[in-house]
Amino acid sequence: MSTTNLEGSVRDRLLAAANELFYQEGIHTVGIERVIERAGVAKASLYSTFGSKEELVRAYLEERAAARRRRISERIAQIGRA
Repeated sequence: MSTTNLEGSVRDRLLAAANELFYQEGIHTVGIERVIERAGVAKASLYSTFGSKEELVRAYLEERAAARRRRISERIAQIGRA
């Protein structure tokens, strides 16, 4: 079942679809066709936004790393207030 939000910019939709599919099934097993289908965008939109699957993967990994850093920082701040 898809939980990808079909609202927002093409970039946001592609990253949401990539996040869902890559996390569940792995980067190497998920093809571009599945990502664009899940995101509800045309293949040309993916390539005009990211240029390649590799760049989509890079953006996906950067977003996951940023989210992890935010969670760690929030937890450290909570501990500091205790």
